[in-house]
Amino acid sequence: MHDQSDKESLMVSKHGLFSFLADVSVDLVSLGEQLERNLFDDPHASLAKARVFGEELAKLIAAKEGRTRLVSATQYERLKALAQQGAITEEMRSHFDFVRTEGNKAVHNPKYESIEQALRAHRILYELSVWFMKQYVNPSFMHEGYVHPRPSWPESVSLDRIEEILEKALEKKLKQVMSTDPGATGTMEQESAIAGQANPAENKDKVAEGMKWLAKAAEAGDVWSMAELAYRKLTGKQVKQDVVEGEKWLRKASQAGDSWSMMELGYRLLVGDGLRQDAVEGEMWLRRSTEAEYPEAMRILGYRLLEGDGLQRNEAEGKRWIQQAAEKEEPIAMRILGYRLLHGVGYERDQAQGEFWLRKAAEAGEVIAMREYGYALIEGKVMAQDIAAGERWLTKAAEAGDAEAGQWLKKKKGGLWNLFRL
Repeated sequence: MHDQSDKESLMVSKHGLFSFLADVSVDLVSLGEQLERNLFDDPHASLAKARVFGEELAKLIAAKEGRTRLVSATQYERLKALAQQGAITEEMRSHFDFVRTEGNKAVHNPKYESIEQALRAHRILYELSVWFMKQYVNPSFMHEGYVHPRPSWPESVSLDRIEEILEKALEKKLKQVMSTDPGATGTMEQESAIAGQANPAENKDKVAEGMKWLAKAAEAGDVWSMAELAYRKLTGKQVKQDVVEGEKWLRKASQAGDSWSMMELGYRLLVGDGLRQDAVEGEMWLRRSTEAEYPEAMRILGYRLLEGDGLQRNEAEGKRWIQQAAEKEEPIAMRILGYRLLHGVGYERDQAQGEFWLRKAAEAGEVIAMREYGYALIEGKVMAQDIAAGERWLTKAAEAGDAEAGQWLKKKKGGLWNLFRL
């Protein structure tokens, strides 16, 4: 039985907590409804919708501030400019950035899902939307306040169905316990802290228990579990490596249509990474993954065709796949496209487009893009020089672990930075 507060929460969720934006933007109301609808069943989709919601809300702010140019800018550029002019505070910018980066993780990693992060994004967007109403629509605007969404439990749901849902949730939790993927349960720092506090023997037991449930789910036909089991068996991550078993499950997941598995199988066959090399079959699986519009497969196939690396060279087709992957915001594809356009490597030089894609890759966190964008700004040969901005990007790259950027910064301190790239 639900108490009164539960009923109120379900009622708000049903009609959409963001319905107060109806007179401002029906698109935002629709996005808010989709965000809430997927919160518990599909947090991955919810985070992706949250990202779009944040972008649309920031565009509305830019329009209200008379900054129409920012409407077509990237979200990173838009937020930076709005903060610089004082339209939003730095704290608000950090909240927008949280939604942007979590949404990017969801868009670029089909396995990334976190109910906790989706709920946090939901709360942030609510607070920002209320602020927007007070700031630009009605200074006296009042709302009944934030209500935590709750999953719907219709009375018609049978006990067997509830037990099935709970069992699936338990399986997912056990798989998360043994995972160190930040896309599974949070940040790597959080995972490491938990692992550091736990008893090694207890960790081993948890991994064994997680693998048991993972194998059961895979045997029952759960495609995500097949792919995860394949990955762990092939890499030996937290379990004993078993390439034969790994290939078996990778093929099963690929045959079931899992986009990541088709890409992974294709790549491993193409280059002979842990599997018997077979370029023909490898290309076939890569192409199947691209047909499923998996961005990373598009980038891998495009690059291999562009370079003639393992596949017969086809520059025209390779460029098409790289372009499509970049348009889907695959970070490495954006970096490849940006760098080559900016420097005229295999492409007719296009400074504006080159700078656009390279910067976008850097903003997405692609480390090499951060470094190359930083170099380009400092040198001022292929784009307008901005030494201070270039150094900031190199610092970000170094902080993200790029050794070359770190070396450059060390040499700068020693007064040798002008000679470093000669």
